[in-house]
Amino acid sequence: MNKAASNPVQFSIKRVRDTYFQVNESLFIPDASKSIAIEIGHQLGFNIDSNITKLEIKIYFHYLDQPQQILADIQVENYYEIPQLASFRNKDGVILFPKELIIRIVDLSISHTRALFAKNLSGTLFQEMIIQEVNPEGFAEQFFSYMFDKDAVVALTNTTDNSTKEVVVKKK
Repeated sequence: MNKAASNPVQFSIKRVRDTYFQVNESLFIPDASKSIAIEIGHQLGFNIDSNITKLEIKIYFHYLDQPQQILADIQVENYYEIPQLASFRNKDGVILFPKELIIRIVDLSISHTRALFAKNLSGTLFQEMIIQEVNPEGFAEQFFSYMFDKDAVVALTNTTDNSTKEVVVKKK
């Protein structure tokens, strides 16, 4: 049995808040054949001293043939307390979570964003655009390939002085 699976990292949800939402109903086209694309972005941050991890999710809709015209978008900050967060830091300062933990954090964060987006779109012309279930492992691996034993370049930003350095994380 996998030790990580038998002894999962405990964490708690500390805060969820939507920091941005907009909808542009003037762009609505009542044509079911008009394809709508969904884009998802993310940003991961840490406060080691407070054991806080923040995963910010941004989701927006646009017509497939008009990507510059945003129909609706939302940005949601998801804060998690992870005891002994510093223990996940490698020699280069990169936080490397076990796969099970980052998958769970991505899953919860996307679920929170989906729920808030649906709530905010309620009563608009886009209220039927509910984000469907996603494969959290696939998104976690796409977003954070370096936590899945894959080579990657990770940008570390020091929020004190806004300096950034790139670190190469090699697969094990």
